Amino acid sequence: MNYFLHSIQNVLFDIAIFTWYTLFVLTYFDIFKNANYYLDILNTVLKLYISVFLLWRFNNFRNVEFTNLDKKVIFNGALYLFMSTLLVKFIVHKFASNNETPNNLATKIIDSYN
Repeated sequence: MNYFLHSIQNVLFDIAIFTWYTLFVLTYFDIFKNANYYLDILNTVLKLYISVFLLWRFNNFRNVEFTNLDKKVIFNGALYLFMSTLLVKFIVHKFASNNETPNNLATKIIDSYN
């Protein structure tokens, strides 16, 4: 495997995963209004990258050595798919059905104690 390409993918994947977690938190707490839009775009990009990466690296016609990048993509890909499938859908449906945001919910709870 080309070392330069491998190292670039390693860094870019770390940045993408960190950005995804940041946007996830920003969306959940409704801190940044456009975070949901960027989270949706990044979801699509990450799903495509993970799919193409796994199809390319682990198809039946290649013999590959398992690298740290492979481990990172597989673990974070599985964690990402779990979180984006279950948690993001849960959060979107929960707040969409109640017309609530976490900030409004926190404000109501704090006001109820005052």
